[in-house]
Amino acid sequence: TAVAQVQPGRRQKLTFEHLGGPLQVEVRLPTREGGAHGIVIGDPCTSSRYIPGLCNADFDVQHRLPQLLNALNEKDPLDFIVLLGDAFYDVHGMLTASFWRQLSKKTQQTLLLSVPGNHDFWI
Repeated sequence: TAVAQVQPGRRQKLTFEHLGGPLQVEVRLPTREGGAHGIVIGDPCTSSRYIPGLCNADFDVQHRLPQLLNALNEKDPLDFIVLLGDAFYDVHGMLTASFWRQLSKKTQQTLLLSVPGNHDFWI
């Protein structure tokens, strides 16, 4: 592990050692006087694959939420994304991986805070 110096208001590229080789990530911190903006999402319930009937399939959150995040981040860059639990209901990690693959590189590099919910532990 290491601590990197990042200047607020500027995009900076950081390189991390990764199992598949060096991983380059672009980071941007908001300026102190500019404030920050982001999105907080609670209980998105992306799939009922392992708990039938739990999520409303009509909403197709597994596909629509990544599209929404990408569109928001492209139009007006987000400083952060917060997921407040009960997100994936995923036994084997396939649903979670599919969700993250749908995010643009820019959205994948946005600061993420995730708080596990009770269903994230039960399943």
